[in-house]
Amino acid sequence: MTRPAAPDVLAWAVQKFSAAFPVSFRDAAAVKAKAVLLTELWQQHPWVTEPVLRRAVYLACWKHQSEYAPPPAVCLDYCEAARVDLERDARSQERRLPVPAPPTDDERRAADDRMEAAKLKARLSLPEKLRRKYTPPKEDGR
Repeated sequence: MTRPAAPDVLAWAVQKFSAAFPVSFRDAAAVKAKAVLLTELWQQHPWVTEPVLRRAVYLACWKHQSEYAPPPAVCLDYCEAARVDLERDARSQERRLPVPAPPTDDERRAADDRMEAAKLKARLSLPEKLRRKYTPPKEDGR
């Protein structure tokens, strides 16, 4: 299933390409051919949204090294780079969660009690001769 063409965005893209790469747009047939190629790219790749296409056109106009307009495969690469840029920008602008509040004294005591209960339970699960409380060896004064 293809989506309908967005003539305003595609016309804008062709206009930008024709200004940036005038060698590729010598006559009306070349303009029409590029418009058809962009329309096909738009319809065959649903992840190419309007903001992605706009960013991709800017990237192509600024970064493409040839005097000729980029072919469809390279345009698709610029679209992918634009999508990644837009996702990164969206992630960086997301609201950050606040730092959690430090635990209260009651919460700290409850956590210590749970830890001591777990230690006692583990110690009681040991055989009788291993139940003694562990004390580290004393260091020599050497």
